[in-house]
Amino acid sequence: GDDGAELVYACDDKSWVFPVLLALPFFWRFVQCLKIAASKKLLRQFFNAIKYFTAFPMIYFGAMKHHVSIDEWEATYRPLWIACAVLNTAYSYYWDIAQDWELNAFNCSNAALLRQDLLYPSKNFYYFAMVSNLFLRVGWALKYTGEVVTGSMLTICLLEVCRRFQWIFFRIERTSIGLLRETRAVRRTASFVAMSDASITDITNEIGDAYGEDGGSDDDEHQRPPSQSPMGQGSLV
Repeated sequence: GDDGAELVYACDDKSWVFPVLLALPFFWRFVQCLKIAASKKLLRQFFNAIKYFTAFPMIYFGAMKHHVSIDEWEATYRPLWIACAVLNTAYSYYWDIAQDWELNAFNCSNAALLRQDLLYPSKNFYYFAMVSNLFLRVGWALKYTGEVVTGSMLTICLLEVCRRFQWIFFRIERTSIGLLRETRAVRRTASFVAMSDASITDITNEIGDAYGEDGGSDDDEHQRPPSQSPMGQGSLV
């Protein structure tokens, strides 16, 4: 019947249901980043929102493959999709490495690819994660047009789960290092305050000693009652 035909169309490649569902997670994160950027005045979250926004044209142009002719797809929409996919993948990869993981791969002023404070013992683990993250992001971008070998979609999805699981390790590491830095900063501040208090106390004691040795006779002279001065005694006689 008509209900069956509508269900088939909703699950068909030409349906816009799949592109909308694919875009929803990016939309939620996009709105979330904008709210954080507005409420906490964090410019970094604004650029993070742009990262999620770049996924929308990639999904849209990828979906157009099923709504236009092959010639139109190859001549117009496929190049547009490739450009949007490259932008989204490059931006996301940069954000993973430089922002979420805080590695120095994109830092031109630092020759080292990694950073000094590493919690995991093997540097090869970091190098492997940097390379694999790039290839897995490229594979995930291909999913949005269906330009993958038939039957490999499940493999790509499983690899994406591995990429996200790998991302968690470095995100936890970065958070832990941030907490350690804050703890060190608090300790340095506390030590500085303690040293400042001790210095102020020493200076105060030195000033007190100086006044006690040099200015004591002047204070006594100023505080002497008039009746005890020689001139005062003479006037009373």
